[in-house]
Amino acid sequence: MNILEEALKLTTQDRQNVYGHPADNFKIITTMAAPILESDIDPRLKHCLYMIVVKIARLLKTPEHKDSVIDIAGYANTYDMILEKMEEEL
Repeated sequence: MNILEEALKLTTQDRQNVYGHPADNFKIITTMAAPILESDIDPRLKHCLYMIVVKIARLLKTPEHKDSVIDIAGYANTYDMILEKMEEEL
């Protein structure tokens, strides 16, 4: 299976079966992320928060999916790492 076939399978079957149609899932994500994107915080911090929202939206469909919880913790850590880097840059 080439990369395009694998991507097609993942997006139209595997992930869609778990998280629903992308239009529905992305609508939830963009609704939840709007206040983040409209904020004045550093774009690098926005990205961390946006990715946490993506994982929260997935947990709404699959609350037992431990990998999403681990990913949230990882993005929270990267948020803190960016804050530390920003302090060093002052």
